[in-house]
Amino acid sequence: MSHQLIQQCCKQLRLGHIPKVYSKLNDESKEEYLLTLLQSEIQARASAKINRLIKKAGFSQQKTFEDYELGSAATTFNDSLSFEELKDLVFMERNENIMMLGSVGTGTTHLAIATGIEACKNGKNVRFFRVSDLVSILLVKHQNGSFKYRSS
Repeated sequence: MSHQLIQQCCKQLRLGHIPKVYSKLNDESKEEYLLTLLQSEIQARASAKINRLIKKAGFSQQKTFEDYELGSAATTFNDSLSFEELKDLVFMERNENIMMLGSVGTGTTHLAIATGIEACKNGKNVRFFRVSDLVSILLVKHQNGSFKYRSS
C-alpha cells in the first residue's frame, strides 16, 4: 500500500525518477537518504533534457569529438577558432557563427554533429540540417510566401 502511495505522490509532484530508486538506497541518515534521492532525480532530469534536445535537433547520426580523427585532409572552419575552442563552444559564448568546409569524407558532417551534440549537452537548442535539405526548405517557404527574412 505505501509503495502505491509513494508512486502516486511522486507522480503528482512530477518526480518520475524517485519511484525507481528510493527502495534501493541505503544511506545512514534521513538527510543523506533524502539528499541522494533528490540528487538522483536532478541527474535523471538533466539526462532526459539532453536526450530531448538531441532528438529535437534532428541529427542524422550520433557523432562525438572523441570519435573524430584530426587528419591532414580535415575540415576547415573559421581562422579565428581552434579545434579546442570549437570543442569548448567558445564561438557560442562570443555569439559568433561558424562555417565548416571540406570535401566529401573529410569529416565536415561529423564535426557539425559533434558540435551540435556538445551544445545540447550544455543545454542549448540546436537544429541540424544538411545544406541541400536547408536550401530545399527555404525554397519551398519562399515559394509559398511563408519565408520571413529578418535583417539585423
